[in-house]
Amino acid sequence: EGTARVPGVRVSDDQGLELAVDHLAGLGHRRITFVDGPRGRIAAARRKGYRAAMRRHGSRDNADVVPGGATEEAGLEAAAVLLGREPGRRPTAVVCFNDRCAIGLRDGVTRAGWVVPLDLSVVGYDDSALARLGTVDLTSVSQEPQQLARATVEVVSEMLDGSGSRAPGGDVVISPRLAVR
Repeated sequence: EGTARVPGVRVSDDQGLELAVDHLAGLGHRRITFVDGPRGRIAAARRKGYRAAMRRHGSRDNADVVPGGATEEAGLEAAAVLLGREPGRRPTAVVCFNDRCAIGLRDGVTRAGWVVPLDLSVVGYDDSALARLGTVDLTSVSQEPQQLARATVEVVSEMLDGSGSRAPGGDVVISPRLAVR
């Protein structure tokens, strides 16, 4: 007999990327690149959401995943990759693994003379305090931290008092929200 799995509380990362791509496609973008994150389950879920949204918008052939990471340096490296492409192969919009990567990418393309968002729209993920600064004003996917905290307290409380009605090991999945700036 195995040990019962403790339920987790997480955000639907694939849904978050779909929200970002849907937003950009709604603005008329078709060449939307995803700057990937570090290896792991979260980056895999975000890639899955990106590819699903690109298929849904009829842009499967334009799906473009660029290696990235979770830091500003990773964003700068991704910017260098995009800047090195022929003008007709460059994206018009980019969704990054997280806000730090998006800020690095934005810095890299801005230093090269691109104007964000006129030449390139950039979306991050996490809706960090940095993304919300007036000088940054980055559109970003919010993981809804208050909902995550509330659900976590609820799960722990149910585990402690035995009142949980959730299936053993069933995760609580929170829907993210796109914070448009």
